[in-house]
Amino acid sequence: MSTPPSSPSANGTLVIASANEKGGTGKTTVTMNLAATASREYRTLVVDADPQGNAYDLSMSSLTPCGYDAVHELDPAVLAHLREAGYARIFVDCPGTLEYGRQVLDQVLAQADYVIIPYDHKPASREPTFRTAEHVAASGVPYRVLLNAIDWRYGADYILAAWAALDKRGIPSFRSFLREYAAWSNAQEEGGGGVVLNYRGGNAKRARDDLALVADELARDLRELVPA
Repeated sequence: MSTPPSSPSANGTLVIASANEKGGTGKTTVTMNLAATASREYRTLVVDADPQGNAYDLSMSSLTPCGYDAVHELDPAVLAHLREAGYARIFVDCPGTLEYGRQVLDQVLAQADYVIIPYDHKPASREPTFRTAEHVAASGVPYRVLLNAIDWRYGADYILAAWAALDKRGIPSFRSFLREYAAWSNAQEEGGGGVVLNYRGGNAKRARDDLALVADELARDLRELVPA
């Protein structure tokens, strides 16, 4: 078990981690887009703690400013000092494995105020997501699972079934979600740095609308669950 989470610093710094031991559930997309949204109001940093470095690379290659600063950092000793970076909001993209990234994840959890666990509700993602939720819950950090990359053609029953599966296990979840639109990947490929706020192509507005609902729910959680 990791050490108890740190309290928000006097200057209001909040650390929000995105974690799931299952790769491909959208941790990087969630991290970057929520960070870009937060940067409209707060000085924001994205810390890419995944060896693949996708969040950092995409952010640095963006033709349009993403609104936040970004670093690629894998050293747990450095991650222990996240709150000293001087940012009001710090979003951390965690490694996509508990087996090899546990030391990094546990150090991030020791600093985190809140954890988002992206989940696509595919069969291969279910048990890894449940294990990640169990690990985060043991750390004592407030968290929620976020339904992500949900096929927009699936009806409400599919989403309700996903929430029911999480509720049955006592796993808290967002009641907003992100649907799967080409805009998410197109924003990466067409110079937007992976941020739909920078992209105006097909379905971008729908993606931004989804993002706004999730960002609003996250902001409410941070106000209610995390004393600032």
